[in-house]
Amino acid sequence: IGLFFAIRQANRLRAAQQDNESGETRSLESVRCEQCGVFVPEDRAVRRDDRDFCSWEHAEEWHQAHH
Repeated sequence: IGLFFAIRQANRLRAAQQDNESGETRSLESVRCEQCGVFVPEDRAVRRDDRDFCSWEHAEEWHQAHH
């Protein structure tokens, strides 16, 4: 049983190292949409008027309501 867990752990470590070596980095940070409050990944958020939004539609709605 101990050998099984050792092999499983080694496989997990190898998979994690391969993921790290792929060179692709993704942000795990999320930002909150000023209009609806939903959280979206930072790299997918729309930025307008120094604020974050989940879509261009919400950015425009917020802008029209506050300017």
